[in-house]
Parts: sequence; structure tokens; C-alpha cells
Amino acid sequence: MEELTPRKERILSFIISSYVDSALPVGSRTIARRFGLGLSPATIRNEMSDLEEMGFISQPHTSAGRIPSDKGYRYYVNQLASRGSAPTEAIKKIGEEFRDKIRSLDELIERTSRILSSVTSEIGVVFYPHFGDLAFQHVELVSLGAGRLLSIWQTPSGIAENFIVDMGEPLGREDLGRITNFLNKELAGIPFSEMGALLERKRKEASDSLVRFYELALRLVRESVERTTSERFCFDGSSLLLEKPEFRDIEKTRHLFQALDDRKQFASVFRASSGGAGVRVFIGHETNCGELWDCSLIASRYFLKEVPAGSLGIIGPRRMPYDRLIPIVDCVSRHFADALERIL
Repeated sequence: MEELTPRKERILSFIISSYVDSALPVGSRTIARRFGLGLSPATIRNEMSDLEEMGFISQPHTSAGRIPSDKGYRYYVNQLASRGSAPTEAIKKIGEEFRDKIRSLDELIERTSRILSSVTSEIGVVFYPHFGDLAFQHVELVSLGAGRLLSIWQTPSGIAENFIVDMGEPLGREDLGRITNFLNKELAGIPFSEMGALLERKRKEASDSLVRFYELALRLVRESVERTTSERFCFDGSSLLLEKPEFRDIEKTRHLFQALDDRKQFASVFRASSGGAGVRVFIGHETNCGELWDCSLIASRYFLKEVPAGSLGIIGPRRMPYDRLIPIVDCVSRHFADALERIL
């Protein structure tokens, strides 16, 4: 992306600030009057014409002022928004919310989505720790009779998942003991998402006497932990979007709520957006989701014992005060990770 001169940068920043505040196209006279650049409206118009030609702003109607494009917002986020900071009141409120006693993972997830929404006035989204990305530590198997097992899988951080599995045949105490010991000894530290492929490879290499044993272990994994691919998340604040000018258009609102309702697609979008370190911002078409073309995501991974465990963030219109919201999402992410470790 091309660099802008300091004057063009300031004008782009003023256009975005004014548009974020008012949701109205911004004209040269507004910039001259509100921001006191010491430039005439004619000079500002020339600079705005250049910015439009370069694709940083657009003119929605012939008689209207200009509004930021996705490219303009992207330049602002990359070059200018990093100079912002979270308001002191927001930081104080976040800290107070997380100091209150939290008794369970569900309570923490729900409270955090509510905190995100209340301090940003956008939709707050928090994903449960993604089990497949976590490391396996220990499994317990309990026979329920008629070939059915209760399997209890645990991670080093204390997160556990329980599954009832139909093994298709009754298993004796010896078989259960062998499978349990093998999994606990050989697969400790392996991510749950990789266990099936590892067992499949060992099954192909096993001697005839061990093939049945590996097939049982593989069936157990496939019928339990490999079923955790569906991602769970909690969101709060969807009603707040209905108050924003962008979503007074019923068609836009319908598309947004369709995206939220398609949990698998939304999880995929959010998961892709929150990859990598730090807070990431995806603007409009960068989300690669047609229903979210007029929205932006601000997402952050959170960590559990220094291992990536899940993600959280906000979704709202492209017309966001990114300089204020990016540090807020970062602040909430760090508080959430600390609280998560305390309850597990």
C-alpha cells in the first residue's frame, strides 16, 4: 500500500474521525471548520480528490462529501490507530469486572462477552477454549455395559471433556486397562487434533497381534475427541447494532444475523481472523464472508499456560473508532487469560 504525505494522512484521519462520530459523508468545509488545519476548503478538496483517486475514500452520492473505503480504514489501522489508547474509564471498568469472583468457565465466557459489548458498544464474542488445539494429558475409561464407555479426557491446564462412546462390542477390564495405559503413556503432550492421525499411522505399522488393539484405540478417539470440531462461542450485544445507522437497513441487518446464526461459518471466519499474535483487524471484505462485507472484526487470541487456547473480540460496522477499540480488546484478552488460569 502506498504511503501518504503527512497532510494527506491528517486529512484521511479527520475524515475517518468525523465519519465515525456522525455516520455522515464529510466535506472539505467540515474539515476546515472542525479541525483547523490552516488550509482553505479548496486546498482540502484537492487533497481529498487525490485520496479518492488513490482509493482511500469514496463519494457515495454526487452531491455528498466523502466516506472512508476499506483501503482507507486499513491504512488508518496500520499507520495511525496504533497511536491510540484505551480510555482510562474503560480500563478501570474491565479490571473491576474481572476482580469479581467467577466460579465456572461458562460464567467467565458469558461475563467476558458482556464486558466486551458494554465497553465497546459492539457485539462481544468469546470462544470457548478449542479442545482440539490443546494437549492431551490423561484419559479415564469407565465401562457402562453393552460396549458403551464413558471417556474422560483431560488437558494439563485442567480443561476436561466427557464423551459416551459405543465401541460396538463389549470390552473386558484387561482391554480397557491396555487402551488407557497406552493412551496415557504414548500420547501425553500430543494435541487432541493429531491423535487420530498418529494412531492410524501406528495401526498400519503394527504387527497382527496388535491391530485389533490399535483399531479399538482409534475408534475411541474418533468417536470422542474428534467430535469436538464444532466450536462453541458466546456473543452479547447484538441489539446494540440495531441502534447504529448502518443497520437501519433491514437487508444489512438480515445478512449480519444470518452470519451469526450460521455458527460453523462464523466460527471459521473468526478463527481465521484471530490467528497469529496480538490483536488483528479484518475490515469489510477482508473477512471473506459475504454477509459481513459491511462489518469489521477486531479479534485476539488468548493463551492458557502460554499455549494458544481460543479467541475473543468484537464485531461491528466498519465505522469503528479503531484507535480506542483495539487496545480495549487487547486489555480484555489479557484479563480473560488471567481469569481462565485462576478457575482451572
